[in-house]
Amino acid sequence: MLRYRHFVAAEWLKLFSLRSTPLLLAAMVAIAVASAWNAGTNVPSDPSIWPRIDPMAKAFDQDTWQLLLAVAAVFGALGLAGEHTSGLIRTTFAAAPDRRTMVLAKATVVTVTLLVTGIVSAVAAFAVSQAELRSVHVGVSIGHAGAFRAVTGSALIFPVAGLVGLGVGAVIRHVGGSVGGTLALLTMLPQILGNPTAPWAAHLVNAFPVTAWQTLADHGFGPPTQTLPPSVAASALALAAWTVVGLGAAVFVTDRRDV
Repeated sequence: MLRYRHFVAAEWLKLFSLRSTPLLLAAMVAIAVASAWNAGTNVPSDPSIWPRIDPMAKAFDQDTWQLLLAVAAVFGALGLAGEHTSGLIRTTFAAAPDRRTMVLAKATVVTVTLLVTGIVSAVAAFAVSQAELRSVHVGVSIGHAGAFRAVTGSALIFPVAGLVGLGVGAVIRHVGGSVGGTLALLTMLPQILGNPTAPWAAHLVNAFPVTAWQTLADHGFGPPTQTLPPSVAASALALAAWTVVGLGAAVFVTDRRDV
């Protein structure tokens, strides 16, 4: 009888049997560290400006981390969409008919993989950037107000985006469509909505993962939605809600729809 651990082991083997998997994860860490190092070394020469430097913005550059969020989301989307496109999903269901357990096992592997990658990326980016900023006396420690929250939020956005992508991949079941749908949902739609003045639209933008991450990362320039800035608690709740929705969609759709 197949147990949950057997499903997890099978999904782990499928994921890491691909040579591209460790290369992609290593590239994500390298991008985060390189961005933090570049930002940390790129400081004005005028000492009077140094006190106005935001250490968190140097550690977690918005453009870089939005790119990493998109990569993590696509990574998750390919988990199910790739198997549907290749036809491997039929073999998977024939060998293990318990679809819900299979999806939960795949979600576990995606979550653990991206969480570890996120932790390494966030901690390394913070350490590298603050080490460089100490040369101009503005580097901070992890105990600085907002620093731990910023590192934690920047690490958690990886698995959250991955699970949202997994849900989109389960719904669309095609690689191209899933990638496009995931990027549109997580990156393009918040930019299209921009900074709305209507309260309902402002709350909608605040609920997107990228806005929630920007709040948790404690950038001194604030999240995109300035009309009604989200609180830290609301942002954390938004990330939790996206996690539940993404995982729930993947389990529900895979269990109910024919291959």
